Amino acid sequence: MAISALKVADYYWPINGMRSRFIQVGRENLTTTQQTSLRSLRIIEKLPIDYSDDFFGHYPRLKLGVTESVDYYGAQLSRLAEDIITQSLPGPTDWVMTGPAYNVLPGAPNLLCSYIYEDLKNKLPDSITLSLVHLRVETDDLEIKDSESLNKYHNYSTFTQQERNQLYKESREPLIEPRDFRGRSILFVNDIKVTGTQQRYMQQGFAKVDPPQICWLYILAIDREIAEAEPEIEYAINQSSLASFEEFADLLATHDLEYTSRCITRLLSYELSKLAKLFQILDVGRKQTILELATAEGRFSGDYFKEKIDLLKRCVG
Repeated sequence: MAISALKVADYYWPINGMRSRFIQVGRENLTTTQQTSLRSLRIIEKLPIDYSDDFFGHYPRLKLGVTESVDYYGAQLSRLAEDIITQSLPGPTDWVMTGPAYNVLPGAPNLLCSYIYEDLKNKLPDSITLSLVHLRVETDDLEIKDSESLNKYHNYSTFTQQERNQLYKESREPLIEPRDFRGRSILFVNDIKVTGTQQRYMQQGFAKVDPPQICWLYILAIDREIAEAEPEIEYAINQSSLASFEEFADLLATHDLEYTSRCITRLLSYELSKLAKLFQILDVGRKQTILELATAEGRFSGDYFKEKIDLLKRCVG
């Protein structure tokens, strides 16, 4: 597959917003202009994708929280983020880095945010201020109660453009604390841009805190024509390796990782018989960590996952 080197695309949306002490990301139409740019490590411009390329081989592992893969992309994104921030001089010097909202279990972009921040905080010129903010979702009513809500939470990458738009209309809104963002340039880290639905949704919320600029930083950006024709392309990338239960189980048992929401949700999506086999090969420390995280997350504490969580508790002892 022919993939371009680094490309830069600039987008401008008409936006504006209201001020309040604590802001929920809104879905209303906004009206002022704000400078917004998009940078990615690679752009997918042609299909098929060459999955023998290590760049794509790491992607499914990143989504599960494998440390080696977080480091692989984190180092590349950190160099790009440093260029973005330093090249903005002598313009705005106060930057805040963030990613998609989460509760307890991070997504891959949140792990990348932490990596980039730790890497850059002592590298940037003294004139630049950089901080890290984790956006959080509201914690009430997070419980996954049935297969439909599980599908919406876990299988977003299979959705059409229309389904993605509808999901965001129905979804809970991340809360933005104005003092963390007001008047500061924002670097928003994410893994992939396909249809841009999430980006547009967050753009409206950030408009309310008047940032001088927003830079959306991605591992992958999908060419618009490809994204429109195949919005499920990220699902194909996710499934390009580690698609089988056996591969997944071996990874959990043998690799150093920080469990992501995708990892724990996939684990608890398997039937009881497979979970019993998986728990047999995990050491007690891993099972204990998984139990603690799954319980704290709040999505898996109801009847829908009760048998699986009870099995895990018995295996922990």
